[in-house]
Amino acid sequence: MGQALWQLCCESAEDFCTNLRPKLQVKGFLLDPAKDNMFMCQAIIVHFWIIWSALNKDRAVLDVFNNFFNGWLITQQARVLETVQARFAMYHETLAKDEDLAARGLMPMAFATTALQCLLDNENSAERPVGFMILSEVGIRLSSNFPAIRKFREQFTILGA
Repeated sequence: MGQALWQLCCESAEDFCTNLRPKLQVKGFLLDPAKDNMFMCQAIIVHFWIIWSALNKDRAVLDVFNNFFNGWLITQQARVLETVQARFAMYHETLAKDEDLAARGLMPMAFATTALQCLLDNENSAERPVGFMILSEVGIRLSSNFPAIRKFREQFTILGA
């Protein structure tokens, strides 16, 4: 189960990057290979966090899934390690803001905005914005993962749990 979730995480991140990369490159982002590599790393981190959040009550599964993520983190060395906990805290905070906005009938964009800033390694700014269409796409693509992860989890039974 943990390996299947890790594979889903990596495939989701790859699909996310494959679809958004050309749109961001047209806007002048991710033209440097190092920035593009960081974009992919950050996509894995945000997709890991989405899976973790969607299955937060399923500790047995998350413990095994976490082992795969930790193995990946070790290969990424310090350049990603130091940001993971900070990213997770920001994602939790902005998702809570989005839930509050949605409950009031407003468009929830805090999570998408924060995720995009992290994905682009803070390249997105007022001087060089990515645009509302890309921001909306990021929000829709990331938010749609939550129900998909829960549905994916239902396919598996954990023996002894």
